[in-house]
Amino acid sequence: MTFRLTITAAETLLFDGKVTYCSVFTESGKLGLEPRHEPLLAVLKKNSQVYFKDEAGNGNQFTIESGLLSFRDNICILTVSVSSQKRE
Repeated sequence: MTFRLTITAAETLLFDGKVTYCSVFTESGKLGLEPRHEPLLAVLKKNSQVYFKDEAGNGNQFTIESGLLSFRDNICILTVSVSSQKRE
């Protein structure tokens, strides 16, 4: 099972595709997202990491300065400010 993940920064599309897992840090702590997660809106923790696994099982990671998360109808949208990009 997968869900659609879109990560955007300003006018740049950083990622748009199907993933099996995504983890982020909110002000309340670490949050793991899997397919069919309940609807959610969250503020991402400043200077934190976003990690996700694509359909092929490859891990990807971004360091963000700040951001917002929306998850609804099996679609997760992250709108972020990015300080650096790292793929693992």
